[in-house]
Amino acid sequence: VGDSASAWRSGTPFAPMRVLLANHHLISRSGSELVCLEIGTSLIERGHSVGVFTFHRGPISDALAAAGAQVFTPRDVDALRAFAPDVLHVHHASCLAFLGSLGLDAACVHSCLGALPALEAPPPVWAGVALGLAVSEEVRDRMAASPFGEAVPLAINRNWFDDRGLARPDPSARPVRRVAVVTNHLDPRLAGLLDARGVARSLIGAPGNVRVVEAQTLLAFDAVVTIGRTAILAGALGIPCLLADVHGSDGLLAPETFDALASVNFSGRHKAGPITLEPLLGPAVDLRAVQDRVWRDHRLSDRATWLEETYARLAKGTVRM
Repeated sequence: VGDSASAWRSGTPFAPMRVLLANHHLISRSGSELVCLEIGTSLIERGHSVGVFTFHRGPISDALAAAGAQVFTPRDVDALRAFAPDVLHVHHASCLAFLGSLGLDAACVHSCLGALPALEAPPPVWAGVALGLAVSEEVRDRMAASPFGEAVPLAINRNWFDDRGLARPDPSARPVRRVAVVTNHLDPRLAGLLDARGVARSLIGAPGNVRVVEAQTLLAFDAVVTIGRTAILAGALGIPCLLADVHGSDGLLAPETFDALASVNFSGRHKAGPITLEPLLGPAVDLRAVQDRVWRDHRLSDRATWLEETYARLAKGTVRM
């Protein structure tokens, strides 16, 4: 199974399915929770019935419920069975183990969204899982080296930016005077470098400024310093982006390094070099070329279509929970 979103742009509608998404917690606006929120709302908009299972409800599960999803916890076993999903899309081994105990007759996809968090480790028990999804080559290789990855087919389903209702802006390089630093783990070295250069910085993230990071948020700045999903959004908007966080820096998001950076999910861990502002303040990169790559390979609408096709194919298969 490949990872090309461009193969699924025909607009062909899929028959409505009942899809159960599962995530250990749905409390804050971070990695796997946002993935659930955006997959769930996209599937609902496309006419599918969506359920969400979690051990810990919170604002993200509330947002999914408001969009029309049914939310389940371990107390709702009868309701889960009554939902009778066609497909399970599971994050986290604890969710897979619980749902696997219920005797649900469904195709199952298990996703790993990171290389470091313990929750993202490949599951130790996987009977009935038809496909493993990895967010990057780094994660796929970790999965492939496990008993799970040796037994289950793997594919890459890359992270995305939410292109729903978003017009593609023209990129424009300009002097870097205002920088958005989007992180929940501000590196003191980075803060010191920005202050020493006299660059106005706005910190967006925990603990002091948790907010929704969307297109209009970033368009108010000349450049962005971040990693992960926000880097993809910055690239889509044509804004210079320095990949830097507590794990180090991979320099600017640039056409010549794009594939290597995508292979580690834009985490700053490809080279994990020392943090410096020189790439951001030096010669401009080809922002339009970066933007072209992001819009080609990282649109939510394309990823949702790819998932629809994958779900429909697996639902017809013989590998079942």
